[in-house]
Amino acid sequence: MMQITIHIITLLICAIIFNSIMVKSNILKIPNVYFGTTFLIFSMPLIMIFPYVTVSILCLLFGGLYYELITLKQVNNKYLNIFNAGIILGISLILDYNLILLYFFACLILAYYKELEIRTILILLLGSISIIPLYYFSIELSFFEKNQITTLQYNLDQLKELYLSFKFFLFLCLILFGVSLSELYKNYYKKSEYAKKAFSILIIMGLLIVLNSIIFQKHRYIFCLIIPLSILITNYLIYIKRPFFRTILLGLLLLAFFIDSYYFII
Repeated sequence: MMQITIHIITLLICAIIFNSIMVKSNILKIPNVYFGTTFLIFSMPLIMIFPYVTVSILCLLFGGLYYELITLKQVNNKYLNIFNAGIILGISLILDYNLILLYFFACLILAYYKELEIRTILILLLGSISIIPLYYFSIELSFFEKNQITTLQYNLDQLKELYLSFKFFLFLCLILFGVSLSELYKNYYKKSEYAKKAFSILIIMGLLIVLNSIIFQKHRYIFCLIIPLSILITNYLIYIKRPFFRTILLGLLLLAFFIDSYYFII
């Protein structure tokens, strides 16, 4: 029971940090708590497997990477953002070496924002390399062991089966995603150029994750979809004219999760 409580607290902390990151990104003009709320709801099935804490942290790192790169044009020192992105990539790579795929995502964003050059690539790599001493220092102090990371990488393959077992919850998520995508398409022209680019790159990254799963039949990165889903659906929720309807939608998702959890446990 204590372990589950700690895991839930960790999820809440990740949701709060993610909400703060997304509000600072200014993708949406209206500051709100729906980023963190939707992130928390979509992450809840992860409670059913042991390494979900680390997986939720990986999701948070993915969100941080997205934030650091899409805000390049809004800061005074863009190279600091790129260096921070490199640090995030380095931490992600330590947790799962297969996430080297994220370097492709990072270069894609840099190219989209016309910042892909030798200097930015070197800064990105420098940020990643800077985390190596901290990694070995942590092992020496026995903060964690290498075999714990190997176990995490293996357990990531269970995520597809985990989410597929939450059929009602997944069905509602897909419906809400479809409605949110339709709303974004209809009102895309109203958004600022910065927001248009941010949403475009978000959709492209989501498609790449899905295509990677389909082509290579490897579903270990399916959890990364939690981030684009949270952002897209939040965009839909805040523009609903009746706040009560937002509560109903989120309440239905929670109800679906608890119903599916009951059948999952028994």
